[in-house]
Amino acid sequence: MGSKRRKIIIRSLKIFGFSIVAILAFMILFPIIFQDAITARIKKELNKNLTSELYFDDSELTFFRHFPSLTLSLDGLDLKGSEPFEQKNFIKAKELSLSIDVFELVTTGRIDIDGIYLIESRINVQVDENGNPNYNVFVEKDESQLKNDSVEEVHLNLDIVQIEDAGLDYHDRSLNLKLKASNFNYKGKGNYIDSDVELRSLVKVGNIDFELENTQYFKDKVIEADLYTKYNSNSLSIIFEENELAVNNLNITFKGYVELLKEGYNVDLEISSQDSRLEDLFTALPPTYVTWKDKTEIKGNMDLQLRLKGSYVEAEKKQPDLFLEFLVDNGSISYQEAPIPLRDIYLDFKTSLPSLDIDQATIIADSISFKLNDDYVYAQMQTKGNPENLQISGWINTDLELGNLVRAIGVNDYELNGNLASDFTIDGTYNPSVALFPKTEGSLNWQNGRLLTPFYPNPISNINVQANILNTDGTNKGTVIKIPQGNFTFEEETFGFAANLENLDDLNYDVTAKGTLNISNIYRVFAVEDLEVDGKIKADLHLKGRQSDATKGNYDRLNNSGTLYLQNIATSSELLPKPFIIREGTFQFHQDEMAFQDFQGEYGSNKMLMNGYLKNVINYTLNDNEILQGKFRLESEKINTDEFILIAEGKTDTIPGAEITEIKTDTTNTEGIIQVPTDLDLVLELQVNSLLYEEIEVKDLQGILAIKDGGLVLKNGQLELIGARALMNGLYKNEGNEKAYFNYAIKLNEYDVKRAYEELELFRVLAPAAENAEGIVSVDYKIEGILDSQMQPVLESLEGGGTLLVKQVKLKGHKMMGAVSSKTQREQLNNPDLSEVEINSSLKNNILNIEQFKFKVKPFKLKMEGQTSLAGDLNLKMRIGLPPFGIIGIPIKVTGTSENPEIGLGKKTKDLEETLAENDSYSELDKAKMAALKDSINTDMSLDEIEALQAKLADMPEEEFYAVKNELPSKEIFIFKIDSLKPTDHTNPVNLKIVALDTIK
Repeated sequence: MGSKRRKIIIRSLKIFGFSIVAILAFMILFPIIFQDAITARIKKELNKNLTSELYFDDSELTFFRHFPSLTLSLDGLDLKGSEPFEQKNFIKAKELSLSIDVFELVTTGRIDIDGIYLIESRINVQVDENGNPNYNVFVEKDESQLKNDSVEEVHLNLDIVQIEDAGLDYHDRSLNLKLKASNFNYKGKGNYIDSDVELRSLVKVGNIDFELENTQYFKDKVIEADLYTKYNSNSLSIIFEENELAVNNLNITFKGYVELLKEGYNVDLEISSQDSRLEDLFTALPPTYVTWKDKTEIKGNMDLQLRLKGSYVEAEKKQPDLFLEFLVDNGSISYQEAPIPLRDIYLDFKTSLPSLDIDQATIIADSISFKLNDDYVYAQMQTKGNPENLQISGWINTDLELGNLVRAIGVNDYELNGNLASDFTIDGTYNPSVALFPKTEGSLNWQNGRLLTPFYPNPISNINVQANILNTDGTNKGTVIKIPQGNFTFEEETFGFAANLENLDDLNYDVTAKGTLNISNIYRVFAVEDLEVDGKIKADLHLKGRQSDATKGNYDRLNNSGTLYLQNIATSSELLPKPFIIREGTFQFHQDEMAFQDFQGEYGSNKMLMNGYLKNVINYTLNDNEILQGKFRLESEKINTDEFILIAEGKTDTIPGAEITEIKTDTTNTEGIIQVPTDLDLVLELQVNSLLYEEIEVKDLQGILAIKDGGLVLKNGQLELIGARALMNGLYKNEGNEKAYFNYAIKLNEYDVKRAYEELELFRVLAPAAENAEGIVSVDYKIEGILDSQMQPVLESLEGGGTLLVKQVKLKGHKMMGAVSSKTQREQLNNPDLSEVEINSSLKNNILNIEQFKFKVKPFKLKMEGQTSLAGDLNLKMRIGLPPFGIIGIPIKVTGTSENPEIGLGKKTKDLEETLAENDSYSELDKAKMAALKDSINTDMSLDEIEALQAKLADMPEEEFYAVKNELPSKEIFIFKIDSLKPTDHTNPVNLKIVALDTIK
């Protein structure tokens, strides 16, 4: 019996040993035999379904890497991304292993992949500025292709997905979003049904950073998750069900889906944290709050719910909707054992952000409250819309010692003290464009206040402000704001103020201000960026009146008086690349006028002294559409106009003479149009010793400069140019920063033609033949046209005419006269001397028409007339009168170009082809009124007279305008009204013609 049992045991052991040997032999030999075939089939399937290149260093089919699964391992994997990132890695891994169902392989020959293992991988997800991602690496398939997939030899039937020690780098440039994760571990088990993968997953991320719009929200966070997800390989969608997540100590549940699109994604995600501790929320917040939490005791209960739903497609400007609900109950905060903790914190907050558009935001704060001992804050608020059209309702009631609040929440860098008591109710719509103001009743009282910031060592102290506001009808008209008392002390200087404001549509104001402010140090207290000033304001003002009285000229009803002293104050405008600096000056207020005397100003390197007055100051200050009027004398040693040009790119400059710094534009590149403000109506009497424009220097400039309706006019300008005295009248009006119209007349007596050619670009354009000339000439010329974005004339738009008087000129190397000399064999005509020659010409459509003129070149008498183009083409007729009396002459025709003139005998020539400007959007009536502006200015008129005359001309019909024009007495006046002269085409140059009016009544 024992022998029989022994035999059974031995036989069993032999069978077991043989089985073990057979299994081992199978596990060793099977991969060796079938590795090439299986690798080739899987590689074929991968290449068929991928659009990007897949590389790997080596492959191995084995049972032993992930025992007992048969796995095909691809070592040194490198998968490139899709366009536009096809040259960069999408996935790079030490190992990608595919687990294969051995039973299916042996019995059917079909390859079923039931597991994926990704080891030590780096996943790089990139999205460009237009929303194009690099993860579109799979071939898109239609329905017929998807049906064929069912009979293919490789199938995906996942039971397990395992990722070990992965790193993720996600950068979405269209959202300015960055996500980086390291030590990412994932283990998911599930099954594959049709095109859906269902996975139960365990996730742990050792370190994750998240940044959006250059703000870091996550830094070194630890994340653990238990997830149930579905992944659809056809739609590239991920569905989240029954998911739990822990971010540091904050437990979160979330569900929903994300569907990846070719140009974006669809999303519906709901994230919530219920019955959580308020303290745990701060462990998941950005680094700044985590550092603060380490020194703060936080208690309380919290519920949080966040939902993101909708589509993000950059090309279609689509963005998802955001919904947030946040509830805090029984909360308290105490920083570093503050003597009085913040307690009984209750917050019930809801907000929605359709399409992530802040202008459509709805905010509901059903309750906001907390206590500090006997101090309290209670509030309720609802808002909808943006600050320009805001629906708002709610109330707030406070009685609070600000110092206790600051200490309780641990704001150590700031000191804020004083008792703040307020009681406000508000309900209605704020929309200034339609004169709506919410119904409001409230009061504020801040007593014994003090403010100290880390940006400046001295505090603002003794702050006492009382304010009341009342509105009973929901309109601007029904608004009353009263500040019966306000004062503070800063650096031993006290500043006091009071105000009573009623009816925001037609402001009835009563404002007083008295004291001194050191503006530079006030700016430093609040750390105002981009502008630091070393300035001071000293005020002693009483302003009282109604806005409409100032508008209608009822100045006797106004009671505006007092003085305002300014020192080193910077004012900026979007039209100018630099700030205007008031170095020193005192304003004297009287009714609607603000007079100033010996007012010292700077703009860049330009220094100015001004005396005069401004009008309509109150209206201009209170209303964006009002015009500031004024008349004054401006004196300057030197003005550089290039510094007034608005250009595209700039750098930070420093203005010498005081600590005044601002972001400005680099004026070394003078591409741009000089911008003339449209809200100024000023008449300036000029006295400028030197004025620079690019390479041109004008000296001893005197005249009248008017700024009105975005135009600039120079009248009776007397100046020294290229060493000669000149009289100039001009008009300039810009259209945006791409184009400007100009019109000027110049009379320049006895100037050096060689110097003119070297220093004046316009002279080189109009008289290219003067390159080698020497001598004295005079010019009396009028010209108008368009300036391009580089402040250069558009040649086709130039139009004008005048006289050139040659007193004595030597023509050296003149190619045309040299060619005539050669053709006629008259050596005397080469390098001739000219004297007392008068040349009249007109310019239009790129053609300079020269009237017949006579001149002598001993012993010949010559006549010449014809055309030249601004491009240098010639069409001239010349007669050379032979000695002794010039009765017998040789007819000459000159064609070709100024560089290569062609000389022939005869008189007939073909007119040069005109080049028309591309667009002329100004009517003749418009041009006539613009000319009236330029020709009718003088300094004897008051601003009231100017306004009356302007009003008379503004809407005058064409027939009446020309009738008045023809019957005018010879008295010069100033009329300016060109606000209707706005060409509709802003890209093409405009050919303009001004019909001059010598007088207007």
